[in-house]
Amino acid sequence: MRCQKDRMASQRVDLGGGVTISYDFRGKVSEDHQGAKTRYGLVMLHGYGGSSAVWRNQLEFFSPSYDVLAPDLRGWGHSSNPGSGKYELSDFINDIDTLTQRLWLTEHLVLMGSSMGGLLAQAYTLRNRDKVSALVLVGTRAKARGDLASLVSRVKTEGPEQIVRETITKCFTGEEGDPQQMKKRREELKNYLLEHVGYVSKDTALGSLTAFRDFDLRETLKALDIPTLIVFGERDRITTRDEAELLHSQIAGSELKIIPKVGHLPMLEAPELFNSILANFLSKLP
Repeated sequence: MRCQKDRMASQRVDLGGGVTISYDFRGKVSEDHQGAKTRYGLVMLHGYGGSSAVWRNQLEFFSPSYDVLAPDLRGWGHSSNPGSGKYELSDFINDIDTLTQRLWLTEHLVLMGSSMGGLLAQAYTLRNRDKVSALVLVGTRAKARGDLASLVSRVKTEGPEQIVRETITKCFTGEEGDPQQMKKRREELKNYLLEHVGYVSKDTALGSLTAFRDFDLRETLKALDIPTLIVFGERDRITTRDEAELLHSQIAGSELKIIPKVGHLPMLEAPELFNSILANFLSKLP
């Protein structure tokens, strides 16, 4: 017996333990009595200082052909803050695992992660290799950022608002000679993200940093032996091209695409080109 289940966007689900996750789901999951899926599910994970809003162009573009899910990670966007001490890497992984199971997205996942979400995507895949068919890593790295301890200290002394604002602003750093229209566009995108990330608790700002304090997959990247697309914005000021090149060199068969004249969030700054690159990658999956 086969059935179709439609779901509306921007829903919330209680995962227990004080965690309520907000998510945007587009598409239609097909399943039979054994839960066999008929197409890939794209799961899009945002970074530090972000929310599911960073994937707005991809949610709309890919939902006619794929099941597309973009959650707000715990404490971010409209998801709840479960409190201090509940921001371990395993907590983030379990949230994604539980949410995808609730939505019948249990196999053939294409896990997409931007920045911190890219770290989470790598870690999730290594622990759930049977569920993930492909990876898309955007503006991310294989090791926790070097200034993490400094950021933790600043959040404690200055509070989260300033750090989150600085992070979002840094995502859209341009060049002095850029056309005025490009500068205006970046300012609009920055304000869009600031509006959608909303209030960020100190628990969330600190916990999301310390959860990745020991993150280092440089010696285990070769285990990610699945189709992988790596996307890097030429003007990224948060991750470096060397970090993208390391991922590319260590993940066998991976593709590296450099998008010119954009920063840390190419899916927002250059959505048409990003979507074209992603669509081409997805078209080659078996």
